[in-house]
Parts: sequence; C-alpha cells; structure tokens
Amino acid sequence: MLERLRIRNFALIDAVELNLSKGLNILTGETGTGKSILLGALSVVLGERITDELFRSDKDPLEVEASFSVDDLKLPDWVGADQEGVLLILRSALKGKRAANFVNQRQTTQSALSKLGDDLVDIHGQHQHQLLLKPVTHGRFFDAYGELEELKERYAAKFNDYHKLLEGIKRLKRDLAQRREQRDFLAFQLSEIAKLDPKPGEVAGLKREQELLASAERREKMASRLIELVSEKEASILEGLALATQMLKDLAALDQSLQETLKTLTEAEVATDEMWRTLVRYRSSIEYSPQRLEEINERLFAFEKLCRKHNVDEQGLVRLRADLETKLSSIELDAEEIAKLEKEEARLRTEVVGLARELSEAREKTRDEFQRAVENQLEGFAMPKAQLAVEFPRSNDPDGLYEENGVRYRLAENGLEETQFLFSANPGEAPKPLARIASGGELSRIMLALKTVLVDSDQVPVLVFDEIDVGIGGATAETIGKRLKELARKKQILLVTHLPQIARYADAHFRVTKEVRKGRTLTRIKALDRKGRVEELARMLGGEEITDTVRAHAKELLEGTE
Repeated sequence: MLERLRIRNFALIDAVELNLSKGLNILTGETGTGKSILLGALSVVLGERITDELFRSDKDPLEVEASFSVDDLKLPDWVGADQEGVLLILRSALKGKRAANFVNQRQTTQSALSKLGDDLVDIHGQHQHQLLLKPVTHGRFFDAYGELEELKERYAAKFNDYHKLLEGIKRLKRDLAQRREQRDFLAFQLSEIAKLDPKPGEVAGLKREQELLASAERREKMASRLIELVSEKEASILEGLALATQMLKDLAALDQSLQETLKTLTEAEVATDEMWRTLVRYRSSIEYSPQRLEEINERLFAFEKLCRKHNVDEQGLVRLRADLETKLSSIELDAEEIAKLEKEEARLRTEVVGLARELSEAREKTRDEFQRAVENQLEGFAMPKAQLAVEFPRSNDPDGLYEENGVRYRLAENGLEETQFLFSANPGEAPKPLARIASGGELSRIMLALKTVLVDSDQVPVLVFDEIDVGIGGATAETIGKRLKELARKKQILLVTHLPQIARYADAHFRVTKEVRKGRTLTRIKALDRKGRVEELARMLGGEEITDTVRAHAKELLEGTE
C-alpha cells in the first residue's frame, strides 16, 4: 500500500505530507483548491514527465517522494526493499534540468520507474496514467477475468521459441546461400592449393636442396682438390704423416717418453685416412641434375605465387587449404542441419497454432460473461444503458501461420487476436473505442466496474480515481460509495470526490484547502477527525451556509457507515 506522499515545490504546493491508511482514502475540498494536483504529483513520482509549469519556484528543486509497504508486492529483482520493508521512490528536479530518479536510494531511469509505477498504482481520471486508453492493457484485463494468463503464457513461450527457431533457420539459409554462391570459387581456390599439395616445412627443404644442386660443380672441384692434398698429390698429407710416423717410431724406440706422442701421431694418421675416404665418398655422392634443379625452381615459384595471391606464408597456405575443405564440407552439413530444423519448425508451428486456437476459443467463451459482469456494475453507476463490447481484431497476412475459411491471419505474442474494449453510453449508439468517446468520469466509472469484477485477479495494489462522480448524484452516488467501500477491502483506494454520499464511506478523510500567504496561493491538506469529517460533509451538503440541520444530516450520513 501507499503509506506516505511527500511533495515540495509542486504547482500550488510548497510543502505537503500526506499519510494514507489502508482501505478508502478520500480527498475533498472546494473546486480549485488543488485536489487533482496531489494526484498529479503521484503520477510524477511514478514516472510521468516533469514539465516546466509544475515548478512552483524557479530556484528550489521540485521533489515528490512516495513510500510503499512491500507486503504482498511483487517487485522486480533490481529494486529490493530496504531493511524496514519499505519501497521508497523519490524524484527531484531543478527547472530546466533533468530529473533524478531514486528507488530505495538507487538511481534509476524514468522508463524503469514508469514500468514499476504501472505495477504499483492505477490512476484514473483526468491525468495521463489512464490504462484504459492503452488498448494493449485491454487484453490484460480480459485475460485476467477469464483466468487465461497461464494459457497465454504457455502460448507466448511457444511463440517466442518458434520465432527464435525461424530466425535461426533464416540465418542458416542466408549463410548457406552465400556460401553456395561462393562454392565454385572456393572449389577453384582449393584445387589450386591441392594441386600444389603443400607440406609443412617443405619450402625450407626445397631451398636447401636448391642450394646444393646449384653448387654441385663447385663442391665437386673443392672435394677433388682436398682429396689430392690429402692423398693423391706428391708429398701429400697422408704420405707425410706416414713418413713422420715411421721416424717417430724409431725415435720412441730409443726414448720411451715419446710413446704418447707416437700414439697421438698414429691416431692423426688414421683420422686423416678416414677423412680422405669420406671425401672420396662425398665426391661420388655429389649430384648434378639441371632437371631436378628446374623442378625445384618451378615448385618454389608456385609456392611464392600462391602465397602472394592469398597474402599468406607457407604455413598459412596449409591452413587455408584446411579452411577451404571445411567450408566446402560444411555446405552439405548445413543443408542437413536446415532439413532437421525445418522438421522441428513444422512440429513447433503445429503447437503454436494449436495453442493460439485454444486461447482464441477460450476468449470467445469468456466474452459474453465478461461483458455482462461489467455492464451489471455500470448499471449501478448511473449508466444503466451503457454497453461495453469486447472485440478481437485479427490482422490479415498472406504469410500468416493461421488459416481459417481460406483466409490467413498473423499470429502475435498475444495470440491470434488483440483485445479491444468498445463503449457506448447511450442506447442506439454503436459501441466505439474508449479512447475516442469516453469522458474522464466515464473512464473512471468503467475502470471501477472493471476493478470490481477483477478484484481477485488484478495484482495492482493501489487504485486512484479522480472525478468518478461527474454527472451523478443521489442514489447512484450512494451505490458508488458502497462499491468503493467493498473494493477497498482488497485494494487501497485514493479518491477525489465532490459528493458527500461517497465521502461518508472514507476510512481516511482529507480536506484540501487553499490560502494566500505573502501574495502567493498555497494548497494545504489536513487529515480530518470525526468532528472535522462532520463539518466537511456539512459543507459538501450545504455549501457556504452550514446550519444545524445540515450538520445533523452530515452526522446521520457518517453514523450510517459506522
């Protein structure tokens, strides 16, 4: 429930604090005192736009603060209650500046605040927070009455699943079509690389082989010269080592200390002989093949050309080949995946259409009962000939999922149809959309009728009615007062009225007055005790002159509700 409303620097209000009670809270006062301004401030704290004309002062900040008890409130996760179980909403703004919005001392956006406000308070009358003028809410009221929310949620979940699947199929088909358009080009690229058949590290090996083939003649000459120096030339290294070894043997025979030196020289002779044999084998292995060199040059050129064409190195070329193979094979895999998803789409479409038909049939069954229930309520509100008609407009769509009698219709998140309330206040007039014909007072009474028939299913805890009594009086006002009292057993109601027949049923009664101080007009509000209520009811009954008879009538009105 709304526990407190604090207002500063708002229109005619310099500073007001309104402490509300459970049940029926009624605001009364003479015309022009600012009763509706209080409701306007409530609209602002719940997210309505703050306009320049709302500022009482150009220098001081406009502030509106509302505190709600969180008992039985279903709040979004981002809100959370404070430690005292209170939901505190504050809006503050300087003229010409952007407003600051706080929920439990956490700053938030106007959009988030407005959405939260829709779940806290319904304001009906001359302000813009009129849900009945938003056709999107008609379906919410109607489906709540018919207890169709669970069915609608099941349908909406399937509908969303279906469209996600459909978008996935469209995306896959779009990608597949693009790849199929590129398939010939991809296949050509792959064939070029496959023809080359590159191997990791192959270029380095080819370059080493290229260098060896190119230097074959030179290497053969160098090896032959070394062989001659070591063994085949007069005074060769081997011949010299053999002579030196023999001489050292003779010397070591005379001096044993040279045995190690002889050993070293002998090993050098053996190593040199082995080196000579290795050089001979190396010279024999040297291959001089202009044909092989040409093959290597051609292959290296092919590598260079493809790498330059695709702007990659040798390893990139190997990876590109694998990527192209994957893309080409994925074309067929995606085609298979699309075929599977299309089977799932057909199955899910059948479920969605079935739930849409079930929801539509349930709405049709509920329509007459709902219309009668609302019209029965309106009859007691001085609208005995009023009609509330419910229509379910559908949207033709040649590609729609639902077909009936040869016509296709579009399915939306709410089902096969939207829900629209039409209204006629007088006999002989065809019902028309509420937004086009209903007055503020009529809208308030229609909403009161709706809230009465929906009292057990509607989750919004606070109802606000402004000018609900326009054009009524007497017995009708008495009936409305009783209905409001009954409704206030389950909802907190804040009501502006000019009729004592309604005001007598208040659980909390507030009088709004106007005074002039220092040349400026101020709005004041006062909670009335029993004596104050008698005086206010007497004023409402008798006008400026309040006689003892009028006071006695006022007491009778009040005693009749106690």
